[in-house]
Amino acid sequence: MNKSTSLDLSYNTTRRVYRAKTKANFIKIKSNNIKKKYFIGKTEGGLRTKNLIKKSQSGKPLITIITVTYNCRNLLERTIKSVLNLSYDNIEFIIVDGGSTDGTLNIIKKYDGFIDFWISEEDRGIYNAMNKGSKYAEGDALFFLNAGDKLKNREFGRLIKLFEKKKNLYGYNFVLCGTHVYTIDYPGFKFLKKNFIPILGRLPSHQSMLIPKKIQLQNMYDENFPISADKDFKLKIYLKNVKYIIKDYVVCLSLPDGKSQYIKSHIDLKRRTLETFSIFKKNYNFLWAMFYSFAFYIWNFRKIIKKIN
Repeated sequence: MNKSTSLDLSYNTTRRVYRAKTKANFIKIKSNNIKKKYFIGKTEGGLRTKNLIKKSQSGKPLITIITVTYNCRNLLERTIKSVLNLSYDNIEFIIVDGGSTDGTLNIIKKYDGFIDFWISEEDRGIYNAMNKGSKYAEGDALFFLNAGDKLKNREFGRLIKLFEKKKNLYGYNFVLCGTHVYTIDYPGFKFLKKNFIPILGRLPSHQSMLIPKKIQLQNMYDENFPISADKDFKLKIYLKNVKYIIKDYVVCLSLPDGKSQYIKSHIDLKRRTLETFSIFKKNYNFLWAMFYSFAFYIWNFRKIIKKIN
């Protein structure tokens, strides 16, 4: 397993590949005291199940891109293509599907020879799937890419180059943040360093964050927050003095319908407000949680009323 091989030079996920020595029907990998098994079966596939794996190289850190899906047949293929066409060629691509029934699995199987590992089974929601993907990852750093979103090749490459430099300065006690722009009937915005105000909930989107695997595994998404566990994660690591490095790189074009952005009714707003209160109480204190969640409720309630009128 000392020398890499290229399966297909056309795509980045098939260039720096290593053949595992074992040819058993599963591969056991122990990483950060987490044991993982990849069983060959109807609901799993990818290069890893064919004993083809990736690893970090000197000057070429292994970057794991994780996409979680559920019934995303019409969105997933463009996301897959945006990953496969990246110039950076030490990419591990993992797809965690929640047991889709709409044909999403057919899209995944179409690209089976270019995806490192995919699994399709019922899960307990998006953050359960993201935690699962983190445990499957073997990369130095993780990037979560939603189904329907597209990476921008040049800017994503710049983020990876910066990762290697900052790792020498901070070890793995940092996260790299570019920015993202929403598309399709949404004005969009760029998250810049001046907008970074954690106590007011002004945090980078996870679609722009390159996160060292060590940080992710030590601070898994709290599944008690099914809507905004990503906000809890970002506050949690900030309060642990993990350094946020924010650059004006538009690394991702996102769709404006993520779970934590979904407020279309008063019922949605009440759920979001209660969860927001719990997150800020957990990370700050009761009084600030009350004040912030009340302001959050009023602000978004006005937006709902405007849409009705």
